[in-house]
This record gives sequence, structure tokens and C-alpha cells, in this order.
Amino acid sequence: MTAIVSTSGVTALHPGKPCLRYPDITVQPGDRVHLRGPSGSGKTTFLRLIAGLVRPHEGALRLSARRITFAFQEPRLIPGISVVDNLHVATGVSCNDAETLLARVGLSHALRQLCRTLSGGEAQRVNLCRALLGKPDLILIDEGATGLDEEGRKLVIDAFDELSESFDPAVIEVAHSPGEPLFVARPNHTLSLSLA
Repeated sequence: MTAIVSTSGVTALHPGKPCLRYPDITVQPGDRVHLRGPSGSGKTTFLRLIAGLVRPHEGALRLSARRITFAFQEPRLIPGISVVDNLHVATGVSCNDAETLLARVGLSHALRQLCRTLSGGEAQRVNLCRALLGKPDLILIDEGATGLDEEGRKLVIDAFDELSESFDPAVIEVAHSPGEPLFVARPNHTLSLSLA
């Protein structure tokens, strides 16, 4: 089986800090990887390296995923257009597919709302929906549980479980503590790292 992501000797420059050296990892299709560590330890930088938004200072990073999606810490929605249009513009999926997923996460009432009118938890659910659409091979999530109440969290997890019956993406998720990851790994499908 071809790894979705593998790293060897990867380091990254981090403003105001010594060069960060990351552990070597291999992520297979369907794996759930949780990156843990204190603020400023380089977890987000590691996601950005994998996404190709930052270049490694040293080492090798191999990526075989054809489609990668990224749920950033902040939702980064276009404030002046509707929720459903945000998903359509960002992913290219049909508005019908976007509406179906939004309904699954309890946002059918907000389909036509401008994104600037959403609560923080609603915006985060839209952010996570954007990462789930289009059947990605790899989903990167940076503190995805931020701003979600227990109901919103459950709705997102249930939608993910339903969608992943037809495709099985790898997920790499940043969290500060063991209680924070959205997606609890299946047995033998996790790698927990501390980047402190």
C-alpha cells in the first residue's frame, strides 16, 4: 500500500524559535493521526508543511495524495456570500451536495445566510464541511473542535462517518490535549506525536 504521507528528517524554520525537527512519520490511507503539544511547538507548521504551504528546511516529505483539504483554526470563510456558495466556490462541488452535507451538520437553516452572520460554532461547522467535501485522500484539521458545542461536534463526526463509508481518507488532526481531537482513531489506525 502506498503511503499518503511520509517524512524523513524534516525540519522547519519557525519565527523566533530554533529550527524545529519533526519525527519521521508514515501515514497510510484511512489512518487517523493526532498531533499534540503545547502552543508554539510547531504542530500547525507541520500541517502547513504537509499541505505544501511551507517548505521543509531539511529532509524529505513524500506525498501521494491527489486531493488534500485543510480545515484551518479560523474558518476563513468569504464573509459576503452565502454559506452554500462558500462551499461551492471553495470545493467546486454542486450546491446540492453542499446543501446535503450542511443539513447533516444541522445548518439547513443557514444555507442562504451570509457567512458574516454566523456564530463561531456555525462557522466552524461550515469550515469542517468544506474539508469533507470532494472525497479528499487526506484531510488536515487544525484544532477542529474549537468553538463546537457537544451537539455540533457529534453532528460533524456523524457526517464524517457517513461520508467515509464511500471513501476512506487519512486524517491528520492537531489538538492540544487527548480530549480535543474530533476524530478518534480506529484501533491500529493512529499515530500520536508530541512536537514539544
